[in-house]
Amino acid sequence: MIFLRLVWLVSLAAVIIGSLVPAQSPVIGLIDRAHLNDKVQHFTAYAVLAALPALERFRCRRLGRTMVFLFLLGAALELGQLFSPGRSCDWHDLLANVCGILAGTALVRILQRFASHAAANGF
Repeated sequence: MIFLRLVWLVSLAAVIIGSLVPAQSPVIGLIDRAHLNDKVQHFTAYAVLAALPALERFRCRRLGRTMVFLFLLGAALELGQLFSPGRSCDWHDLLANVCGILAGTALVRILQRFASHAAANGF
């Protein structure tokens, strides 16, 4: 449980830093080396941030609030990019964040139901 929370906090810090550093920074250069579409990056980052608290071992008692927090964080970071050199605010990025939040949470929930069903049936 503590390990998952630590991974979540490090991931959260990485998203915040990656969202607010200037476009010409070494961080953005490193991210660009992955050659992934910007929207895929947003989707994946927020899917991970939502999936970790959805895990039963994480023991998040307020998953709905966590999802709202992630949405508000994404919106705030998009607005914050207006003040970061070479960056821009894009509502499509926010939409990719929301899709990632929903997909990450849903995927974990679905997998947990399959695992529970399989365990109940002796698989």
